[in-house]
Amino acid sequence: GNNIFAFVIVPPIFALLAGYTVSETSKFIKSGVSSTMSAALIAMFAMTFFSIVSEAGIFTPITNWILKTFGSNSTVAVCLAAAAVTHVAHLDTSGTSTVLVVIPTMLPLFKKLKINPCYLYAITAMGMGNLNKLPWSSSVALIGGIIGEDPTTIFRMIAPSVAVATVFNFIAAYFIGKLAARKPFDFEEHGIISAFAQGNVEIQEVAIDKRFILNWLLTIGAFILIFQGDLQSYYVFMLVMVLALAVNYKGVKEWNKAIDRFAPSILRMAMMVFTAGVFVGILTESNMMSAMAESIINIIPTSANNSFGLITTAISYVTDPLFTNDAYYAGVLPLFMTVAESISYPAMSVCVAILLIRDSMQQVSPAQSRPWQMSAML
Repeated sequence: GNNIFAFVIVPPIFALLAGYTVSETSKFIKSGVSSTMSAALIAMFAMTFFSIVSEAGIFTPITNWILKTFGSNSTVAVCLAAAAVTHVAHLDTSGTSTVLVVIPTMLPLFKKLKINPCYLYAITAMGMGNLNKLPWSSSVALIGGIIGEDPTTIFRMIAPSVAVATVFNFIAAYFIGKLAARKPFDFEEHGIISAFAQGNVEIQEVAIDKRFILNWLLTIGAFILIFQGDLQSYYVFMLVMVLALAVNYKGVKEWNKAIDRFAPSILRMAMMVFTAGVFVGILTESNMMSAMAESIINIIPTSANNSFGLITTAISYVTDPLFTNDAYYAGVLPLFMTVAESISYPAMSVCVAILLIRDSMQQVSPAQSRPWQMSAML
């Protein structure tokens, strides 16, 4: 909320103080907001689509299989199951819903096998930080809007990193399971009384019927069309969302009720992307960004130009607790990319490096709300 207020109110004031007219400032705003359109549309329709198919239970059989197969007395198997459940639950990139699926599902098993709940936090945070790079996530959508790039184009650049990180997450979960076997953790002795640890592992039954198959075909079809790149990404998600509504709900009333359930988080994300466009439009079109970039270029030694990517990554890492993602992506990232272009360094490399480091760091930073939410549930 505070970021939205700042994006809308502060930049126009600075533009007017800098001597630009109201008409010129309006043109800056129009240019910036227009550049965010594609990214906001992709995130809006993709998040709605994945919310629909997740609610329909297309991932539930996978979760059930994981729990039936790995819900044994093996700490390694349970930690691997936690990683798998996180990756399945976070495909819609909604952090709150992921936490509400993973912790109540896995914490009773962790208690039963005396596995430290901090390990569940670590496994979940790794998976969420990794899948937050999917093209419909709020971070990639925001960056796409700010730099005027299609989020799916950004994702194609980082897809190999996401794949490697997924493998690493499961390797890490394996070794965490080995560690847990050597260091049993008694919940009662440590005074952990989380209500989520008291329940039993629940196996939810889902019918493998025509609707289930159609939902999976829509999901697979969406991924294929996105990576082919022949259709606009936002139209792909518009298409599969409408078809998913038709497959899963009867009549317009049910459609509207479903959309109303998913709307709050989607609306907040869209508002953030569009209002960030106001900030970036004024900063870029008024040449303020170029002036700030010029100041930074004068400070950086020419010998360090080839290491600019490492420098920005290090800065991003160190300053993580000082900025929210929204503020960093809207204010700092465009500045670094402008500097990179000016010194002939690949600007998109800077963008990708910052995205990879920040979204993973955000899952463990004490300056963010998500770690506190997860800690409270554990």
